[in-house]
Amino acid sequence: MISGKRVIILVLALSALAALMVSRVGSQQQTYTPADMPKLMEVTWNEDVMAGTDPELMKSLLQRGQLIIINEHAKKVKWLITSGVLVNAKPETIFAAIKDYSHYQNFMPETEKVTSTELNGPNIVELSMTLKIKITKEIALPVPYSIIHYHRPPYRSDWTKHTGNFEENSGFYQFVPVDGGKQTMLFYTIYSLPRLPIATSLFKKDPNLEMVINMSVAAMVTRSLKKYVEKLEGREPFIPGKGAGNLIESLSKDPKTINLLLKRGGLIMIEDGPPMWATTAVSMDASPEEVFKSIAAFEQYPCYQSQVIQTAVKEKAANSAKVAFQLKVDYALLNVPLKYTMAYSLTPPNGMTWKWAEGDVPTQRGSWTFLPLEGGAKTLAFFRQTEDLKTLPGFGGYGVKTAIASEATLEPAILGSQALITARSTRNFINMPAAKRSEKLAKCPKK
Repeated sequence: MISGKRVIILVLALSALAALMVSRVGSQQQTYTPADMPKLMEVTWNEDVMAGTDPELMKSLLQRGQLIIINEHAKKVKWLITSGVLVNAKPETIFAAIKDYSHYQNFMPETEKVTSTELNGPNIVELSMTLKIKITKEIALPVPYSIIHYHRPPYRSDWTKHTGNFEENSGFYQFVPVDGGKQTMLFYTIYSLPRLPIATSLFKKDPNLEMVINMSVAAMVTRSLKKYVEKLEGREPFIPGKGAGNLIESLSKDPKTINLLLKRGGLIMIEDGPPMWATTAVSMDASPEEVFKSIAAFEQYPCYQSQVIQTAVKEKAANSAKVAFQLKVDYALLNVPLKYTMAYSLTPPNGMTWKWAEGDVPTQRGSWTFLPLEGGAKTLAFFRQTEDLKTLPGFGGYGVKTAIASEATLEPAILGSQALITARSTRNFINMPAAKRSEKLAKCPKK
């Protein structure tokens, strides 16, 4: 009989890497030409992470941490997840690393074996890979699959599915030189959906899990590749956050670029710390004064925040509040019940900060910051939070801790996705027509 602990490890290991899992790779040898690439790589062909952005702001963000962009307007797929990091290495070094197939196991997580076949010269290549996914310390699952890469040296490489059990597996690397080419903004973009019953079942049960897994994979690859190429060049690793200043101040200096990224979909910044912070931004169709008033109405949270079961305002003054919460939080597949009280510092209409006062997870802290847009008719809102996911209570908390111990990049993926869910739920409520919002509040159960 498998113990309860083994069941948790098995389910989490499979779910955390389900987006990479394929089977029954067969030989489908075919020759392609560059003229075939726009159609073959249709999902990613015209995608450009930097399009319309301010390169200086993008570099400034990556100096602070890992950038995650969710493009919800991609072709043929629901979204594309991009992870970006700043690397102390030249673009040419990174490009050479992703073409050095015999050493993929040095930076591509879980990869055991890679063979390459040129389909029409060195820039159109089929890569046949075998992943070795650890289920337990004693058991590993070999998973074979293949992709076709189209290299566009030295700054770009796209890939798409070839053989294996994928509904979709597409993505691209993009390398942007900075500091005269001494550093590189490294972006890794992916959408991967396996054609496997276990993955289909997991994603149906928890739709957010699919995005969390892709975010985890993107974070895993960029962090691992960064470490590898910096070592190749013999450079000191770039450590984000040192002397980078205040993230919110940096974001607020260029609302044009932030709004452009938000129009694509979601935007998340991960600062490793310690502690690890996740910051996301949303645009609201109301003035900062109206946004502040709505978010400071803590008793309304159960009406539009799906994970909040109950709130109780214990104290409230013009510049402070103390609020008790009861939640049932979904961390991927695991439900974690929480009870705690937060102490708020209110600075209307610019925002608010909060810190733990009593109850579960004493590492919690966070803030809302509101900036006026369009002369104050709209608001650019930044939501920032931290909590140590490894200290969550109960059986569900143990499962989250086990998953993070197995794969560390699940921590920024889960923390970032939770910040995104909270901010978007708030935005959707505030952006409702007034009549619909009133109707929603009227139907909200008194808790």
